[in-house]
Amino acid sequence: MTWKTIIILLVLAMSVKAVDAVNLNSTEQLGSPAMRDMIYDTTNTIIYYVGDSGLFAWHNHSTNGTISLSSRFVANWLVTDPISAVENDNINNIIFIGADSGKYGWYNISTNSTQDLSSSDIGNWIATENIIDAGFDKTSSILYIVGSGGIFGAYNLSSNSTIDLRSTDISNWIGLTDLKVVKHNSLNDIIYIAGSSGKFGWYNKSTNSTIDLSSTDTNNFFGVQGISAIEVDTSNNLVYFGGGSGLFGAYNISSNSTVLLDNVAWIDAQTINKFMYDNATNQSYLVGTSGLFGVYNRTSNYTTALTTTDPADWIGAGALKALAFD
Repeated sequence: MTWKTIIILLVLAMSVKAVDAVNLNSTEQLGSPAMRDMIYDTTNTIIYYVGDSGLFAWHNHSTNGTISLSSRFVANWLVTDPISAVENDNINNIIFIGADSGKYGWYNISTNSTQDLSSSDIGNWIATENIIDAGFDKTSSILYIVGSGGIFGAYNLSSNSTIDLRSTDISNWIGLTDLKVVKHNSLNDIIYIAGSSGKFGWYNKSTNSTIDLSSTDTNNFFGVQGISAIEVDTSNNLVYFGGGSGLFGAYNISSNSTVLLDNVAWIDAQTINKFMYDNATNQSYLVGTSGLFGVYNRTSNYTTALTTTDPADWIGAGALKALAFD
């Protein structure tokens, strides 16, 4: 039988015919810091995850072992600051991390060492703002970062410089609003960003401009809800988004229109924290507060709860914040 793996905070194993939730807490000895995000390194088959109190670790699926990488912060450039962002550059074998107080850097898998990149912010425009999310553009080797106070910028790996992109927001629609998520669309080379107060838009590299897409929400279902999750579906030319009070919808790139997809009561009142799109099955997995875990089927246009896959109820009503796909 061929197995796929959906990783939620730790891991949920899923097969084509059956679904089962597996608790991997026994594989780690890292204490109890809350996890904030994770990413799967397909090249090395390693799960990297980050969280409170400087939590940075990896889980090896083959050996079923979890090891802390916090000791790799040379010169203690990141010790106890919460780490919210983690992104993978599998071309250069690097894991990017972003934390509170303007701290960000990378972990070099080959050398098993970390490097502080704060000095690349020459104008100190990030200052002490919190970096909340990061998205990697593999075509250009550019890392995009977003965070508190409306920070939005790009780290260029080739020039080792971090550029402030807030000036590209000509109409100032972002302002000082916290941006919580950034995602690169490889199909049209557009960077999507979203955050608090229903902020949703894109950055066009060709025109070096950031565009507000809230006008596509003609029924105003965004309202002032915070958007905490977006995922790009290149197969259907869609961008899924989720947030507070059960906000769940999709932006259609072709028609430049936004539709609401929240058609089930079990999502209502919950906050969607993360999406993951599986192009092989044309489905989007989602996690959120109060143990929210489900899957949206694009073909049937319906969302199904997957909480029954956790018979031991180890997830319970805990907030699920991270999602990755193997």
